[in-house]
Amino acid sequence: GFRLYHSQAESFLHASCNPDKEHGGTVMRQRTTKQGHEPIPFKHGHIPYLKPISGEDPDPSNPLNQSSKGVWCFENLKRSQGSVVKWGSPVRIRHMPSGKYLAVNTEDPAYEQVNEDGASWFAAFMVDDAADIEEELSETTRYCAESQMMFYVVSSEPSDTEAMPSTECAIRIEHRFQHIDENGRSENMSIFLHNTEVAKAVRVDDNGVPLQRDNVICRSLKVCFSSLKSAQDFIKVMPVSQCELSILQKVKALIPPCKLYTAGLTDRERPISQDEILSDMHVLLQVIALQYRGEPEWHKETGIDWLAKANSMLPAAFSQLFDGEEDHLTQRISRDMKLMDAVFEMGLAAYNRCSPQLPFEGWEAGSPLDGPRGMQKLIHVALQMMFKNNAGSQNYFSRRSSVLMNDYNLAGSNFTLHDKVNWMTIIMQQLDDALGAAVTLSNVLSTNEGVCAMQTPTKAVKCKILQCAHPYIHLCVRVHTPARLPAGSPPPSL
Repeated sequence: GFRLYHSQAESFLHASCNPDKEHGGTVMRQRTTKQGHEPIPFKHGHIPYLKPISGEDPDPSNPLNQSSKGVWCFENLKRSQGSVVKWGSPVRIRHMPSGKYLAVNTEDPAYEQVNEDGASWFAAFMVDDAADIEEELSETTRYCAESQMMFYVVSSEPSDTEAMPSTECAIRIEHRFQHIDENGRSENMSIFLHNTEVAKAVRVDDNGVPLQRDNVICRSLKVCFSSLKSAQDFIKVMPVSQCELSILQKVKALIPPCKLYTAGLTDRERPISQDEILSDMHVLLQVIALQYRGEPEWHKETGIDWLAKANSMLPAAFSQLFDGEEDHLTQRISRDMKLMDAVFEMGLAAYNRCSPQLPFEGWEAGSPLDGPRGMQKLIHVALQMMFKNNAGSQNYFSRRSSVLMNDYNLAGSNFTLHDKVNWMTIIMQQLDDALGAAVTLSNVLSTNEGVCAMQTPTKAVKCKILQCAHPYIHLCVRVHTPARLPAGSPPPSL
């Protein structure tokens, strides 16, 4: 695996880690043709883009400037065959987090733009080309890439070797195809991955209102394939360490079972299977254990019924069992790969299943919700470990939203099926259940002043935090103080 760094733009080539990205909203795009400029809307698909490095240190080798969204690999045209990458030989370029392939549209005229310098620009996008397992195992089947996913790796300077080195090197990514001109004549054409220097299209809602955050510092840039070869479009290949690739693959493997738990528990017609809950518990324990630097002590113990232990302990005391040193690399990968999103959705499943009633209200031991109730505390521990002492992950957590069932009622406010509710709001409304929401909320607010400044918890919410997360009382008092008090002043009354 490797990252592709565009030196001229000081940007990495990124794509969303969400494989369902093409099911998103609509974007507005400025189409430039020989006839002039024309704004056109189109469905927001899964597209590659250049993400500029922001911050004081622009060094691309700094891990703080790197993301899982920028990890790619070259693949042979035959899926079952691996080999070294030879200069000038056709390859596929796969986005490892999403599993999709880089592609270029050279057939649909609506995607072609003509630049002011006369160069034709062709749209780049991501395509899901997963093969059927039975067909892939067939000895008679041969797998070759379709032309739109076939690229050639060209060295930036003459090379003495036949194959691309495994170390850093500068390349140009080229696509070759048969172009039909206006007169119907065919000609061989080469186009090259190109930085358009145009800001990536902004997502809009169904009413055409832009969906963008106000705190965006560096707007991402659109990429395309240009018929004009530019000296500025050489890309540096930066190999990714085996350690990071291993974590990425582990995180990716944990996402599907998390989503299966959510889908199964949300389905009201599907009975709750304790065997499945037990299996999902082990998945969550893997998620939690992955967030540590080294193997945690609790993970070495065997024969523990963690669901029973969770149901028998207070949330704060239960969270303390998992205390340990966090691993910031895994936290970042879990955030970028949307594992955090998958775990949070697990915590919503029981609420969506039982809506409009609260699932754990009047809970008694031995009920069908024993398993999901214990899972709630493990889910909160997993969320806490994924953002522990990590401002970036805490900021991400505070900005995310989830869709709630249309009959789920929060504090007297009715939400429709299409409304998204901020995670912090959802967590605050789960405080009455005393299953870990107070500890999760306290961990965010007590260590991140930026998030705390954006949130306005009510007096009732503050009291619930104090009741449910007593080990963090002093932290809650500190972060919720509206103004800095003079030295020696008593703490304010909550």
